[in-house]
Amino acid sequence: MLSFARFLVPAFVVSLLLISDSSAAVYSGIIKQFDAKQKTVTVSIPSRSFTKQLSISSSVSVTIDGKPAKLEDVKVGYTGTVSTAGTQVSRMSLKSKAAPSKPKPSPRPAKKPEPTPAPTETLETVDTKAIWPQFRGPARDGHSTEIDLHWDWKNRPPAPLWSQKGLGEGYASVSVGAGGKVFTMGTQGENACVFAMNLNDGTPLWATPIGRKRGDGMGGGPRSTPSIDGEVIFALSSNGDLACLTAGEGGVIWNKNILRDFGGNN
Repeated sequence: MLSFARFLVPAFVVSLLLISDSSAAVYSGIIKQFDAKQKTVTVSIPSRSFTKQLSISSSVSVTIDGKPAKLEDVKVGYTGTVSTAGTQVSRMSLKSKAAPSKPKPSPRPAKKPEPTPAPTETLETVDTKAIWPQFRGPARDGHSTEIDLHWDWKNRPPAPLWSQKGLGEGYASVSVGAGGKVFTMGTQGENACVFAMNLNDGTPLWATPIGRKRGDGMGGGPRSTPSIDGEVIFALSSNGDLACLTAGEGGVIWNKNILRDFGGNN
């Protein structure tokens, strides 16, 4: 399971953590295949774009919707976590696709239907395909939906998966797209830049300058985090350079200086 730590990046070291060990693991995802007789299960992990086939222990503990259940009650399409001890699944904590049935209400006289309001776009509905599309996450509240993370980091600390240096200076956090890319901002020479890296190993993919860097008594470099919307990225430098880039190659679609072009000041 992959977890991200939110941080400021003055020294620009971007790290991802892989929480696992050789004797136990926790897989969070969707049940894609299941055979109770053969005691095998295949879990799809959307956040890491891969599937894992596992054998099930004869003493496996199963809960569905928070209640004890039998192994035979597990269905394809259920979501949740599958925990292993050694090489076999020891625990399955799942949620069923269907919501619990509710008693039917008593019949009431028909009423004139109310007009349906026009749908509105909220932070929760913007770019749900991206893992972490903007500063502080999908809803800008700093909350992640990952579950079953280890709490005891003193005795069982997470192992660093990768780190990347050479991103210059600045105070940007990171955003993570659905295409397996991590985006942040920093500097190269006298330019403010947007950087893209591979989510799995941190390999640099591209770097695009969007304007001159700002230097003052409060520290140089960008102060914002790139935002992802589908296949494009929006980034803002501390000098007011707002750029729209392609997520794939970092190509500039358009660039405006919101201070110079609109008569603002910083």
